[in-house]
Amino acid sequence: SDLKSIARFDTHSHSEYSNIRLIDSINKIPDMLKTANKLGMKGIVLTDHECLSGHLKWLQAEESLKNDNILPKDFKAGLGNEIYLVEDRHNIEKYWHYILIAKNNTGHRALRELSSTAWYYGYNSKGMMRVPTQMNELEAIIKKYPNSLISSNACLGGKLGSKVLELH
Repeated sequence: SDLKSIARFDTHSHSEYSNIRLIDSINKIPDMLKTANKLGMKGIVLTDHECLSGHLKWLQAEESLKNDNILPKDFKAGLGNEIYLVEDRHNIEKYWHYILIAKNNTGHRALRELSSTAWYYGYNSKGMMRVPTQMNELEAIIKKYPNSLISSNACLGGKLGSKVLELH
């Protein structure tokens, strides 16, 4: 089968904005969008590490690149966040990496509220600023803004990835 005919959409990507707490990415926002398009993707979601700071630049770059006919009009630049999900921020077993993607404006409001809460209750531990989201906070946001978010395991740092590694 022709791989070009398969719609691909990256749902986990980091930009230079993931570097506000730890050095994680050298990707620049306009280049990420252009590269995703060159690779044949129909879209890409920005999911920096507990950081929504790049979202405005992301949307502005998408609009500019479409206006300059560098991106097709149907290309989608999505907005998300990679959070650190914990049961209780005062008794942490592990910081599970978890992806949240806004389905709409209400979903982005949910992301902003969750991120603000995580940063409000943030603390320093082992030389790093920690900004976890408690499971009950996520559950409350899901109830407050139903059907506004898409969620996914993030990576090997997620609970599912860790369980798979335990099988090895």
